[in-house]
Amino acid sequence: MGPLKCLRFHSLVLLIRMRLRARVEWPVLATLIHPTIRRVAERRSWAFVRELKAVVGAQDFLVPVDCVLGLPMLGPACQGPNFPPATKDAACTFEDLWVGIDEHNASIFSSVRPSGDENLDAASWEKSEQEFEAGSPLGPHLSLASIPHPRFRLLARKPI
Repeated sequence: MGPLKCLRFHSLVLLIRMRLRARVEWPVLATLIHPTIRRVAERRSWAFVRELKAVVGAQDFLVPVDCVLGLPMLGPACQGPNFPPATKDAACTFEDLWVGIDEHNASIFSSVRPSGDENLDAASWEKSEQEFEAGSPLGPHLSLASIPHPRFRLLARKPI
């Protein structure tokens, strides 16, 4: 085995050991994650990513936080070493998002229909099924009444 292969092999062994040590933290950390995204987030090994970022000296400390919790859509933009600070002014308050929500949801739900391209529709549905299995979006829901949350806002989704 050449020196490069030897180095890569030993690096891999170290990474596996570090991953196994960080894995004991996952169940405890998972209790801090909101239940609707817990299934997705706990499979992504964020305790390990946190340790790996520390070892390699990664500077963007908010990446794991943003990936687990989602990027903030209102208020100050995320800070990162590669991006200048910026602010995005909110178009409305959180409470304003709920004004006319029933009409909004009904409009979005009624817009769901085939695109007319059978291949595109099949590929989009296949992608959606994989996402449902992974627990990324909630669903599928065939009616607004079947959505198990008292307050929700539907988002339009484009085909792939």
